[in-house]
Parts: sequence; C-alpha cells; structure tokens
Amino acid sequence: MADVIFIQILRAYLARVPDDGGGFLGALRDPSTAAALAAMHHRAEAPWTVASLAEEVGLSRSVFAARFTQLVGEPPLGYLTRLRMQKAATLLRDGASLTEASRLTGYASQASFGHAFRQWAGVAPGTYRKQPHQVGKKGPQDSLENTEGAEQQPDGAEAPSEPGGGPGAHPSR
Repeated sequence: MADVIFIQILRAYLARVPDDGGGFLGALRDPSTAAALAAMHHRAEAPWTVASLAEEVGLSRSVFAARFTQLVGEPPLGYLTRLRMQKAATLLRDGASLTEASRLTGYASQASFGHAFRQWAGVAPGTYRKQPHQVGKKGPQDSLENTEGAEQQPDGAEAPSEPGGGPGAHPSR
C-alpha cells in the first residue's frame, strides 16, 4: 500500500514540474531521456556510447546528447561513469573481487577499472574495499541524484570517460 501512495505522490509531483525544470526527476518526464536512463541502469556494464544510447532511444546522437545534458545536468557518459563507479563501490563493499567488479561495471580490464575507480574515489579499489564503511554512507562522489558540479567541457562536449579504451570498446576485449 505504501508503494502505491509513493507512486501517486511522485506522479502528482512530476505533473506539476515545468517542462524545462525539475532536475533528475524532471528528466524522467522526457520519454527518450527516461528510456536512456533505464537502459543505463538496467545494463550499466554494456559498452554504451553516446551513439548507441541515441540509437536505443531513437534520436540522433547530437539531439540525444544535448537533451540528456540539459535535462539531467551532465553528459550521458559522465552520468554512466558515475553510475558504474557507485555500483563498483557497492560491489567492493560487499566483498567482490576486482575482476568481478570490473566485469560487472563494463570495464575491459582490471587496469582500466582501477584507473577509473581511483579517479572517482581517490583511492585504489583494493584500498577502498579494505576501508570500513558506514551503512547508508554516500560514496566518495555526489550521488546520481545530485548532478551539480558535473564536469563538462566548455563547448558542451563530454570529457573522455569511456571505459575500456574509448568509444566502441567492448568490455570483453
């Protein structure tokens, strides 16, 4: 019953959010952005590129990237990298090996995973796993719902954040 009430409250809130506002929840009102977010959350380990996400939601690459960035507050691959790192942090806290964490987050190697994780968390994955963590404590970076301060290039282009060697790289290679 509480789930139904929560969903009704959320629907009422979203119905009142202006089309050009609302942050992350407002982004869920846009069908293509919502579909891209769902795809990333359901298959974070997939070898996503801006082009493959745009194709997934039926938009051109440039329209998709601009709309996603405007509505979510950061470029698609920046969001995806943060999502992957938060998933990795949870996996490591739960005792996953570095190999398992890198595989489940879409990285082609432990080295590329370790580099990305170190940039995000400020410590190596193995060190992070050994540190005591409080229950309910947020990760080293902002949560996915808080996108203020997201790093963007001056021209709106995305900083290179594609794991495993760049666009089109497949995690199994």
